[in-house]
Amino acid sequence: MQYIADNPGPIVAAFAALLAAGIALYIHRHNKFGAASAAFRAAFADALHRLEYDLAADPYNILEHSFASHSAAVKEFTKFLSNRQCKRFLDAWETYHCNEQDHTMHNLAQYSRARWNNPEDQFVARKKPVKRLERLLSFAKP
Repeated sequence: MQYIADNPGPIVAAFAALLAAGIALYIHRHNKFGAASAAFRAAFADALHRLEYDLAADPYNILEHSFASHSAAVKEFTKFLSNRQCKRFLDAWETYHCNEQDHTMHNLAQYSRARWNNPEDQFVARKKPVKRLERLLSFAKP
């Protein structure tokens, strides 16, 4: 014990090495999450843009066309979330695509323009999938 008290250098060096490794691991994970967030956001960018600006297109058709890529992006992004975040994220995903029994199957017909009688209803209804997609994207780093 006297040696450690007289020569703290090896202990300080070991502690510094552990601290540096911890910081490096944190930075690595942070960077990977940032890259995963960017890829996740990119998977939804076109659909969100079309929902907001292509008012002639039926929201159902936009979302149906994008669903396979959205589903793949969700599956990939869950790998970067903690268990608690993943649960909330998958709940938001299920709310978006409307199938509570199996989150790999979807029912996007509720967003169809055919369900609404007048243009004002269509405008209000068009905001619903946008809001739900934005909720999903809130889990990704901007």
